[in-house]
Amino acid sequence: MIRKYIFFAAFSILLNLTFQHLTLLIYNGFLSLYVAIFIGTLVGLFSKYFFDKKFIFSFKSINKKNDIITFFSYTFTGIITTILFWGIE
Repeated sequence: MIRKYIFFAAFSILLNLTFQHLTLLIYNGFLSLYVAIFIGTLVGLFSKYFFDKKFIFSFKSINKKNDIITFFSYTFTGIITTILFWGIE
């Protein structure tokens, strides 16, 4: 399971960076770097959630509402973890 987690984490990072790069190739206007970071982060977040849900935890949501609540909980946990990590640095 650890290998799968590492693989999908690395793949999500690759998707994030790829979409940042593609965004910068397509758009180079006002705040383009921030737009690229935002797009890359969204792609990375959605892909990591999907991979974790399907391949790591084999989670099957009851309905769309449950899936949305789970996604926002997943996202909130990531935000809190990031804030703690930045605070420790």
